[in-house]
Amino acid sequence: MNRDDQIERALREPGPREHGYVPIGLPATADEARGRLSRRSRMLQSVMPLGGLAAAVAAGAVIAIVLSRGITPTPGSNGPAASPSPTPSPAPIGACGAGDFAWTSDSWGGAAGSRGTIVVARAVTSLAPCVIHGRATLTLRDANGTLLITGQTAPTDIKVNAGMQVEVGVTWSNWCGAEPAQPMSLQLTLPGDSTPVPLVPANDHGLTFQTCNGPGQPSTLGGTNFQPSSRPPIQR
Repeated sequence: MNRDDQIERALREPGPREHGYVPIGLPATADEARGRLSRRSRMLQSVMPLGGLAAAVAAGAVIAIVLSRGITPTPGSNGPAASPSPTPSPAPIGACGAGDFAWTSDSWGGAAGSRGTIVVARAVTSLAPCVIHGRATLTLRDANGTLLITGQTAPTDIKVNAGMQVEVGVTWSNWCGAEPAQPMSLQLTLPGDSTPVPLVPANDHGLTFQTCNGPGQPSTLGGTNFQPSSRPPIQR
């Protein structure tokens, strides 16, 4: 077999990729080509609804999962606002008592128809803030302990801090009884307290206490309200 015969034989044998190949003939006319395209279009249209259905099913599954799990509000969302913590109320301030102060009084002084003194109180340095609220009670006795008269100060509303000093003026008027035995004692009881403060104002000026300017009229014992004092601090 010469070379030309070998080439012709090789061309006649099918190649490895040609085994099982089924040739499709080309359309003979333009009408036949349009028919083939029409059939392919109908096949694609029949497959597309199936793809859309699958997408819809997948989307429905995602929605169901979200609804079942819920959506947690993010920090910036419009979720329920946290209730503010209540502001604690300040601790109430108690009433001042006799033992919260050091006490002193001036000597008796006087004018026509009355005698008087000034009572000074300095809060101790360890005092927690307290208040004097209301009227203090006043009681006057002679040297024998005989009750002469009682009265009250004007109403007071003052907050007292440690080391603060306050004062109150006391006036006794129109005494038409017998001259009281000296020295007289003056007791002051703060509002809300039950412990009287014993004071013995001196009578340095030798005053008498028969100050009867209105016979038949009652004698009176009273005082101002407690006010901050500008006097030098009591050294007691």
